[in-house]
Parts: sequence; C-alpha cells; structure tokens
Amino acid sequence: MTYSEKIGKNIRKIRKYKKISQEELGRIAGVSKRQIIRIESGENQKVETLEKIAKALLVTFKDLVK
Repeated sequence: MTYSEKIGKNIRKIRKYKKISQEELGRIAGVSKRQIIRIESGENQKVETLEKIAKALLVTFKDLVK
C-alpha cells in the first residue's frame, strides 16, 4: 500500500465513522466530490488539500497520515 493509498483509506474510514458523504465532505472542505473520490482512491494530493479535509473532518493532519 502506498502512502497516498493509506491516507485515502484513513480519510474514508474517518468520513464513514462520522457519517459524512463524499459530497458533504467536499462541500465543507471546499473541494469537489470528484476530488474526494480520487483522494480516497489513493491519488496524490497537495498537502493544502489534505489540511482542508482534516479541518472539515475535525481531525488533525497527523490523524490522516498515521
């Protein structure tokens, strides 16, 4: 599993635990649903985008990458 895939898996796990849809997470984070799908699928993303997602999920950036 690549680092990007691990981050995507963590985001998906946190999002589902909090019962947030991909569309809703994208809206809160200020990114598209399509981008959320790509991130959760393991595509590389900018740190700034991941920080927005962490903030939207009310977790730290470190929580996404551990």
